[in-house]
Amino acid sequence: LIANPSATIIFCGSGKQTISGALVGPDKFPNLIVDKAAGSDSVILNNDIDIGGSFATQNANSIFNAKGKYIRLAGSFSNNNGNATFCNIGTTGVLEFNGSSVQNYNQGATRLDLNSVIMNHIGSGVNLASNLCIKTVTGQLTLNTGKIITDTFEVRVNNTAMNSVSTGNLNSYIKGNLRRYLLQTASAYDFPVGDATFERANINFSSNAVNNLRACFVPFTTMPPAIGIKECNRFYNFQPLNNGKWIIDAYRDSVTRVYGLAQYNMTLYNTNFTNAGSTNAWTIMKDSVGAGAWYLNGLCDTTSTASIVKRLNMNGFSHFATAQGGIVLPVELLSALDCKMHSNFRDVKM
Repeated sequence: LIANPSATIIFCGSGKQTISGALVGPDKFPNLIVDKAAGSDSVILNNDIDIGGSFATQNANSIFNAKGKYIRLAGSFSNNNGNATFCNIGTTGVLEFNGSSVQNYNQGATRLDLNSVIMNHIGSGVNLASNLCIKTVTGQLTLNTGKIITDTFEVRVNNTAMNSVSTGNLNSYIKGNLRRYLLQTASAYDFPVGDATFERANINFSSNAVNNLRACFVPFTTMPPAIGIKECNRFYNFQPLNNGKWIIDAYRDSVTRVYGLAQYNMTLYNTNFTNAGSTNAWTIMKDSVGAGAWYLNGLCDTTSTASIVKRLNMNGFSHFATAQGGIVLPVELLSALDCKMHSNFRDVKM
């Protein structure tokens, strides 16, 4: 296939049309559009393909039958009507974002369930103009390179397998909202979210009756004060780490929040902070309703560091950030004292 990179190939014929051949690498499509007049006139993909530009299904009759193939896309993805116009992804279908400039994603008027999404994007990010949904059972989200920027939408992973989302990294994470559906048993889930930088959260359930969690990371609009609480020979008398906070909400379905129904250990991986200073004690603090009333929930984990902060036996979900302070040295009594105090003082028994 010899085509100018800025050219567009439009499938608009009547009847079914098929795409076959080694249409990858130098033989890739430039821009690919499906523009059909009748719903029975679908385009059927028989081989894996590369698209050097954008992909679109133009209307509700423009059906693209992916047949579980691997599609590498360097431009934007614009679908008209969810699973109705981009269909048959099967258990092997892959959509890889590998562009070097901004890529946009729109599932269309209704929900589109993708099987496997792989991020190998080296530009400023993939911007969502709709939710990006990963299907149940076999769906996977692999974050190698590049951010997914959700704005008011969300990446929604319906596969409850713990490894259905990769851990992400400094170069690849979700800037915005990640919703993960959960097993109702002991299980552990990563939330590779962030804002200016990668700020992963891990939640390890000992028991769970929550259907799904939605997580994001946001900078502080106003820095909270020190919580001023002592525990485990630690005194959290410094302002928290200034990178920001995680907002993690629990849901019964996609809209109904729930607050209890789970016991878990949490680990937060801080990166973009500048105020650790001379502190040497850290823990996770919680704000139940997002009103700035921070407190401690659960039990301390004294192995916490500024970069990897942990807390045990927590319950309920809300806003989370990292409290910091210092280790308080205990007073050790070396010997019994039996002395008479100055006459201006009372006798003291120790």
